[in-house]
Amino acid sequence: MIQIVFFLAFAAFAVFYGMSMKRKRSAGLGPAFHRFLERTGYRYLGLPDPSLATHAAHGATVMANMTKGYQLEMVRDFHGAPIHNHQGGQSTRDGWSSTFWWRLPLAAPPRVLLQVADRSLAGVGKVVKEAMSNTSRTWAPIYPVKVVLADPELERRLVCFAQDADAAQRVLATPGLKERLLACTEVDLTVTRDAVTFSDPFAKNLNIGRSALGDVGKMMEMQIPVHDRIADLLVVTARATA
Repeated sequence: MIQIVFFLAFAAFAVFYGMSMKRKRSAGLGPAFHRFLERTGYRYLGLPDPSLATHAAHGATVMANMTKGYQLEMVRDFHGAPIHNHQGGQSTRDGWSSTFWWRLPLAAPPRVLLQVADRSLAGVGKVVKEAMSNTSRTWAPIYPVKVVLADPELERRLVCFAQDADAAQRVLATPGLKERLLACTEVDLTVTRDAVTFSDPFAKNLNIGRSALGDVGKMMEMQIPVHDRIADLLVVTARATA
């Protein structure tokens, strides 16, 4: 009898604690989004009211109900370059499908088209990792030529596909581009005729560690330098391929 009473008391406490934490997280979303948008300059597309308060409230409302599926797209001015960030998710028959990318639209078609990605996205080990983690990601080269990278560090970690191998080598030799690529947790960078895109559907580059779990404000604050770093990578790539 004592065990049953103890179990019921523990269950009631667990429910109360869960609800309290949910309310606490929801209450912290608005201020967290306000600080994030203020510091990055991001604003959500499609909102007629330009005020920061409206945009912060919109982001907080969407994220508070994200388990039902959501889509958010922001845009910022990064040193004169329009950087878009899209994130979304939806429930499917197989679980959950997510999207996350940064994109810099190009005013004119680039001279060099290429695709650079981690070998883990294209190698044989990808199948094993997906089976062990119960996740899957669709990835395929969109350009016909596989480039053997001249830089050994890049060749060990990355794969590159392009229309012109020599042109791709010259782009990847751009000062600072190698370091920016290797600083990423996972790379999936594509240059097409209308945009430079960095795709990260599982938001691995935003992995901010266990220390920020449960603290929405801290979590979003730690994401700011990642957004800056990816935006910088897109700008440097755009200049190198122009």
